Amino acid sequence: MASASGDDPYITWPPHPDPDVEELFRQANRDDYVIWRHEGVYTLVSPDATKDMQFLGRVVASSGIWRLMVNELRDWLAQTAKDEAEGQE
Repeated sequence: MASASGDDPYITWPPHPDPDVEELFRQANRDDYVIWRHEGVYTLVSPDATKDMQFLGRVVASSGIWRLMVNELRDWLAQTAKDEAEGQE
């Protein structure tokens, strides 16, 4: 299967239009998160499959709101990674 998101053969989602978000997705993929896109919404599932987060596939008009959304994604990834390392659910 051809990669949908750059050169990585294990990435099958279409690239996110925001390069910062795409980089977060790529790091999450390397950290064993599952990521897919359906009807314009990306879903990320934690490595232990106990938590998930939906993230928009389009960039909203207000950059302030968009930055807040990206920060929430970054915080969610950090918290789920921390929980996984500590063995919490």
